Amino acid sequence: MASGIFNVKLDTPTVDWERYVRDTLGTINALSRKGFAFNVLTKYSDADFMRPNLYYADPLFFFDYCKTNYSRFVTLLHDYPLYEFTIVVRKDR
Repeated sequence: MASGIFNVKLDTPTVDWERYVRDTLGTINALSRKGFAFNVLTKYSDADFMRPNLYYADPLFFFDYCKTNYSRFVTLLHDYPLYEFTIVVRKDR
């Protein structure tokens, strides 16, 4: 479970931060046996409250990325009252 580790990018350019996130997910995947989960701030946050030092991800991109690269068992949770989403990746059984 990786909670909140991708939210604060400080002044890192978004393209570099996204590469870091993908690289880190690859490492997490390689180290996990049954699967993994992570959350990220959502790009669907209220624009008035978004801050430039935080990373707001596209949940559909990460759903597709995990489905394409890690497992066919991927869940996207974006139905709870926070400006974030959670992806759960379960390894093939």
